Amino acid sequence: MYPIILGIFFLSGALGLGYQVLWSKYLLDFIGVSAYSYATVLASFMGGLALGSWLLGRWADRWTVPLKLYAYLELGVGLYAIVYLPLREWVARLYAHWVRFTPEQAGAAVGLWAKVIVSGLLLLPPTILMGGTFPALVRHATESLQRVGRRASQLYAVNAFGAVAGTLLMAFLLMPTLGMRASLMVLALLNGWVALTALLLTRRGPAAVETETVGPSETESPVSVPDPGALPSLDTEHRPWYVRAGLILIFLEGFIAFAYEIAWTRFFGVVLGSSTYSFAVMLAAFITGIAVGSAVLARIERAIGNPLAFFGWTQVLAGLLVLLPLPLYPYIPWLFKQYASLFSNRLGAFYLYEFGKLLLCYLIMLPPTVFIGMALPLLVKGLSRRLASLGQDTGRVYAWNTWGNVLGALVAGTVLLPALGMERLIRWSAVGNGLLGLAAVALFSGPAPTVRRRWASALSAVLVVGLMAAYPFLTGPWDARWFTLQPFRRGAALSLAETRQGFQSQAVVLFRDDPAAHLMVVRFRPPPQTSGKDVKATNPNESGSYTLFVNGKPDASSFGDMPTQVLSAHIPLLLHPDPRDVLIIGLASGTTAGSALKHPVRRVDVVDIVGAMPQATRFFLPWNGNPFADPRFRLIVDDARSYLSYTRHSYDVIISEPSNPWMAGTGALFSVDFYRRATRALRPDGLYLQWLQAYEMGDPAFVAVVRSFRQVFPWVYGFQGNSKDVLLIGSRSPLRPRWDVLQARFERIRDHLKTLQIEDLATLLYFQRFSPATVDYIAALDDLENTDDNHLLEYRAPRDLFQRLGVVLPERFDERPTAAPTLFWNEYVRRHPQEVRPLATLPVLADGRIGYPGILRIFQMAVYHLHGPALRSSPEAARWFPPTFWLQAPLAGEALTEQVRTWLQQGLRPQAVRLMQEYAPVVLTVSVLSPEQATFWGPHLQAWAAEPELRRTYIEWLMATGRTEEAARELLGWVQSPSPPPAEWAVLRACQIDRTDLCRTVRDAALRRGPHPVLERLGEVGRWGVEE
Repeated sequence: MYPIILGIFFLSGALGLGYQVLWSKYLLDFIGVSAYSYATVLASFMGGLALGSWLLGRWADRWTVPLKLYAYLELGVGLYAIVYLPLREWVARLYAHWVRFTPEQAGAAVGLWAKVIVSGLLLLPPTILMGGTFPALVRHATESLQRVGRRASQLYAVNAFGAVAGTLLMAFLLMPTLGMRASLMVLALLNGWVALTALLLTRRGPAAVETETVGPSETESPVSVPDPGALPSLDTEHRPWYVRAGLILIFLEGFIAFAYEIAWTRFFGVVLGSSTYSFAVMLAAFITGIAVGSAVLARIERAIGNPLAFFGWTQVLAGLLVLLPLPLYPYIPWLFKQYASLFSNRLGAFYLYEFGKLLLCYLIMLPPTVFIGMALPLLVKGLSRRLASLGQDTGRVYAWNTWGNVLGALVAGTVLLPALGMERLIRWSAVGNGLLGLAAVALFSGPAPTVRRRWASALSAVLVVGLMAAYPFLTGPWDARWFTLQPFRRGAALSLAETRQGFQSQAVVLFRDDPAAHLMVVRFRPPPQTSGKDVKATNPNESGSYTLFVNGKPDASSFGDMPTQVLSAHIPLLLHPDPRDVLIIGLASGTTAGSALKHPVRRVDVVDIVGAMPQATRFFLPWNGNPFADPRFRLIVDDARSYLSYTRHSYDVIISEPSNPWMAGTGALFSVDFYRRATRALRPDGLYLQWLQAYEMGDPAFVAVVRSFRQVFPWVYGFQGNSKDVLLIGSRSPLRPRWDVLQARFERIRDHLKTLQIEDLATLLYFQRFSPATVDYIAALDDLENTDDNHLLEYRAPRDLFQRLGVVLPERFDERPTAAPTLFWNEYVRRHPQEVRPLATLPVLADGRIGYPGILRIFQMAVYHLHGPALRSSPEAARWFPPTFWLQAPLAGEALTEQVRTWLQQGLRPQAVRLMQEYAPVVLTVSVLSPEQATFWGPHLQAWAAEPELRRTYIEWLMATGRTEEAARELLGWVQSPSPPPAEWAVLRACQIDRTDLCRTVRDAALRRGPHPVLERLGEVGRWGVEE
């Protein structure tokens, strides 16, 4: 029977951890993920456990069969899980009403009282029930006081092992496959099964635990034969100060244990990457140590004569085992980089890779946490007075330990970590562990310690704690440069010597911890000049630039990321008809905020979850223009989700530049639910810009973000920043720029854009890649969406990062090669040909941070078509046409048409078609740039349209040159012919010409010829709009 009890308590531990993950996520969805919110949720959850063990532990002693109480508690938790979601919705509305009365200047602390109340409302009822399960089972399973240590250890161990299983199953199985709502229902059903099993066991009567063969010493009454040398805890009823001292010590032990957890979580988040999988692995490793320690104690506890003194030595050993490897911590990123480089990019290797993370965490955490895991069972044994009050005694110890956990999490996370940093927090926690342990040894070493023994203990404490405190100073502080290696980005691993050589050009100028994140700013020194001439800056090392690392990952820089940072502000502020109020999600280098302030806006609010971020931003003042000095600038330290829930302001432009979606919590800023929330703070004609990476992500994840964004914004335009960054701009209505107004605005920021070599409006407009019609088609490629329920990005993006995937869709659907009429560049160039200087665009496209080789080649050849061989003698053009371009100069004009015509006449049709297809993007681009070129190419393309492949080019030429009605007739006739064009091409072109009627007609015609899932979903996408 007892093994069955252990089995259901194992499952209970797994369910408890699962509930903690789910209920916390649901709660954080509407109160935000700031440090205050996390602290509030954790305090509510752990506080409920403490209250439950304190209150219900006493109640357990009154039950004849405490297992029945346990069953009812588990049943109550399961029933609560079923009603949690409707209760959450009611509490969320209540919270939204309350926070309206809180001043926004409070930042992340806004509505802190409301967060405490709603966290209590949602988390205290079930956690109080959970807290009572451990004392109830200890009381039921223990037949004599001599066995309390073993039973408490066994039950604590199996419950902790269950929590380990729950951690890993939630992260790697349930959440990625079922989502939150379904996972919650699965846990509720399993909870019902646990409760039913426990109730069935109670039918066997009070003696539901088989007795074991025991010696006489175990069956005797623990107080019937007084023994002066017996363990002091057995006399706790007559020595109450032992109980008080023991409870204080277990409280402090709980405090220190959570301080370790906070510090290790930060350290491994920087080293392993801040993904949900990494955090799950860290937590599993920590709890495994607790479980192993309790399991080991269950085997040896009979040999422990004085559990309270033994508790002291376990704490001393835990502190030493934390402290000894501390000098090796900086080398762990390099070690993990070597390990990560061993794997292939296959998805199957991902799970072995994560298992290696677990082993690495074990290497650091397991030795000390084994001894930490012995603490609670030892105190339960040492402070238990009699069998009749065992439930109360167990609950009291568990409660004090949990209250220590609560205070440790709150103080360590919000005060000690920012004040000390993770290195010193680990160091001084270890010293505190040693001091705590030696105090326990001194207090509980015997019933009546002599003066000599007390002095010996005190001197030992001073000696050991002094050595522990001095040890890190003897070994020296960490070299912060090791934390720039980004081992979670797999690639070629360098040797130690090569790595150290690379550090010579780096200087870490900021290395600090904030409650929300770890910040590091690195200055890359320029190499010494050898020739006395200026060397052109082509990368951060040569430019002497700064890079900002957040949780070990670069999030901004003064060189490489500059195009995206600048254009994220300028593009939407130019396109909006009258931007006055701007909100930016993410401060980072402050360059986007500084760029926004170049416009005559009324206010620029920046919301960032990291309170210490301005310290990092100030290193970028030469590039960001010091937004802090502008009275229009306001920084709100809060989570964006929370701020957009309670803000009473509305904005003309919202710019979202969060970190990469694979980082835990960030994916929620790319969800359908968040975009809907953001529209409440967006004015009717407002624009929302979403930065989106096109690297370290697969096409399905990219489509999921585009689809989620498109579901909320009916009109979505796609631009590029850096070559691997996509800027989505969403609005409720189509953008119709007034070119005279746009040109005047451009003049105000021309000097600022010259930092990117952008000198005219046409060049800036050439950054557009997609029109709304193309975005619709991309959104229809899959049915995946990122929601607050499935957290798709949070679980898929880390796998994409491991596989080193790249997004190919932006290049595949880029409209610039066809010079589509839906591009703003096309419209502006055709209307203002005198303002266009194609040669001025080439330097921008040649910038390695911005340009695509294919687009650069098209534009080079287009410029060559316009100016001919005379370009070769132009000093300006020589800079942007490499010598290899002239080795085989491209065909142009008459030479190209003559070659195509000749091959067609000679029957060399495949060669002619292939040649023209190669030059089609150039012909289309040059036809937009020059009316004369358009006039030249029109008759030739029309004559060749009898060839199906060249008919496509002719229709695209009609579109590019503004002859959309003629293009529509030509396309529709071809679609209705016996030999229609490919469905994807035809539908895309039809939707670019007319997003409504023609698009629907061509799509329906294609569907009549056979099923086409993408086209079916395209019809659904076309019906989406903003849900108020």
